[in-house]
Amino acid sequence: MKTCDKCRGAMLLERAVDLDAGLAIAVFACLNCGRRKAAEPEPRPLTARY
Repeated sequence: MKTCDKCRGAMLLERAVDLDAGLAIAVFACLNCGRRKAAEPEPRPLTARY
């Protein structure tokens, strides 16, 4: 598990989605202070899975 640079809290992996632009990116979110840090270099387009 990653630790936050700001408060040394635990960071969990989550997915942020922008429905207007149709993009999704994985980010690490701190459980203590709420800070987010990108886990991927760039967002990916949303695609439908059948």
